[in-house]
Amino acid sequence: MDIKGWVTLDFIATLIIVFLTIQSIVAIVSERMETVNSIEDIGEAKILVENIAETLETVYVNGEGYYTIYNMPPKISGKSYIIDVNSREVLIKFNGKTGCAHLTSMKISNSIYYDSPSVQMNENQIYNISNHRDEQENVHIIIEQV
Repeated sequence: MDIKGWVTLDFIATLIIVFLTIQSIVAIVSERMETVNSIEDIGEAKILVENIAETLETVYVNGEGYYTIYNMPPKISGKSYIIDVNSREVLIKFNGKTGCAHLTSMKISNSIYYDSPSVQMNENQIYNISNHRDEQENVHIIIEQV
């Protein structure tokens, strides 16, 4: 009778150890998956700012009168973002983090009246990005919401 009791106790102890090990592995895998998803979202945000910076550089290089229409994508993985463009960089605020892409130094404004030295671009909007020259022959990149 004593031998059977020890076998059952050993079996229960083994099951508890196996259960705890499996639970730990599941927790680690779950955490890694969340990290991978977060990195994927950040990657999408980085691609977006690089794409906007490339578009601005293209408009700048092609000279006065050149323009393009840029469609801002909807949310990134269901999360909102904000894009700020100034004379040196394109910034994105996404999921509590800030990323940027650097620009060739250029004057940025939201209208042909050169009202603001920076422009905020919002998700799911359409923008006309154009190259203008003022009376002093300074080049301005104008970002206007369509």
